[in-house]
Amino acid sequence: MADSAGHNGYVDSAFKRFFDVCLSGAGLVVSSPLWGLVALANKLEGQGPVFYRQGRVGKDGRVFNCLKFRSMIASPNGHEGAVPTAENDPRVTRLGRILRATAMDELPQLWNIFRGDMSFVGPRPEWDELVAKFRKEIACFDRRHAVRPGLTGLAQIYGDSEMSRR
Repeated sequence: MADSAGHNGYVDSAFKRFFDVCLSGAGLVVSSPLWGLVALANKLEGQGPVFYRQGRVGKDGRVFNCLKFRSMIASPNGHEGAVPTAENDPRVTRLGRILRATAMDELPQLWNIFRGDMSFVGPRPEWDELVAKFRKEIACFDRRHAVRPGLTGLAQIYGDSEMSRR
């Protein structure tokens, strides 16, 4: 069904998904040598997994594992929880500082996009632990779950990733 501007939501959604699959697939192929270098550097710097997985809430409220290159010292239990990183946080490794400064820690999210957990553009996925809190504090917060979360969103385009959620 078309809206008053003549847009067809299904066609727009299918086109966006096609774009996401093609671009993320190409990005995965082109960046694969870099993945190997980051994995090697991560292992040489210290013990712990190459990837950091964290539960994030996506489309229709479904929780998925959001992937990143590990940039912090691995916790003994393997899960840091919803603890924000402070400036000059001692948990961030030397490699992690570089990865974060260049946003390369986000590169594994190309896999999340390829799988359909995320899109290139959409609201950033929130920690599953924080969603209940935001539902109480922010009117219509759940509307963001009507679409796939994005690698980049309005906060990253018009502000910084730490800007106020209101």
